[in-house]
Amino acid sequence: MSFPQRKNPERFYAQTEQRFNGEQGTLPADVQREINDLLWADFILFQFPLWWFGMPAIVKGWMDRVFAYGTLYTGSRRFHNGVCRGRRAILSVTAGSSAEACSYDGREGDTRLILWPINYALHYLGFTVLDPLILTSIGEAHNDHDRAAHDLLLKAQLECHGERLIELDTRPAIQFNAEDDWDERRKLKAGAPVYSPFIRHHLDLQLGGVTEHPDGITQATKGQADARHHDEEWDGVTSE
Repeated sequence: MSFPQRKNPERFYAQTEQRFNGEQGTLPADVQREINDLLWADFILFQFPLWWFGMPAIVKGWMDRVFAYGTLYTGSRRFHNGVCRGRRAILSVTAGSSAEACSYDGREGDTRLILWPINYALHYLGFTVLDPLILTSIGEAHNDHDRAAHDLLLKAQLECHGERLIELDTRPAIQFNAEDDWDERRKLKAGAPVYSPFIRHHLDLQLGGVTEHPDGITQATKGQADARHHDEEWDGVTSE
């Protein structure tokens, strides 16, 4: 993002310049227009294809420019006290692979888990983030071996998607830790709930009989794995 005015021409710090230009009303016109739209809406649906296990670069670039410090968040206005508190958001994502391949034990990885960092960014701004809508097997619809069958598959997916859009008001929100779940160091308090493996009580992860550490993988007994799984059940992570 280019800034028409600079608070500090000698040293560039993105957050400083974002806040300064936001206060001066000199953010780039296209960025300010997008910010105004975000603050006007009470519900936002982000539609994009899963691309290399994340959002496409154009969507990430949009977030980098529009989620401006001082305007959409500050040190005291984020998470449950965020600028977008009271507004809802949801990701609607298409994936080329099958539902089985995109599940928690699928080769493409757990798509819901892959989307967690994006959902957390929306939570950071204060949004109530709904459980994502994921349309799978879209890539198979472009396979010419059995076009009729694939057209039926895509039609069924679109009909299902339409029904879920109608029921958005009853769609559950993703759970995130509350303000009082953190200690003075901003670490998870003992006994606080765990909703995602991204934020947990233990350094290591028990992965089906092996413990993965930052410096390598060491074997663990099945009993240890079962005990840890019971101890650290991820209430907020579900798969369909």
